[in-house]
Amino acid sequence: MSFGAASRYMSTMPDINRREFFVLLPLIIVSFILGIYPNIVLDSLHLGISSLLINSPQELLLSLSNLYFIII
Repeated sequence: MSFGAASRYMSTMPDINRREFFVLLPLIIVSFILGIYPNIVLDSLHLGISSLLINSPQELLLSLSNLYFIII
């Protein structure tokens, strides 16, 4: 314990139950896979990011303003 002895109330609390474990398990697996193979996501983002970098700032502002009017 970082802040002294454990409280008597904490001794009866379980750390994690089965339902919480199965909720966290997919998140852990996805995090682990994306940590090893990040290109799964990065390849799909490549086209959009490349087009943003290639476009000039004025063209980008015009396209964003057109998008704003479409949403409204």
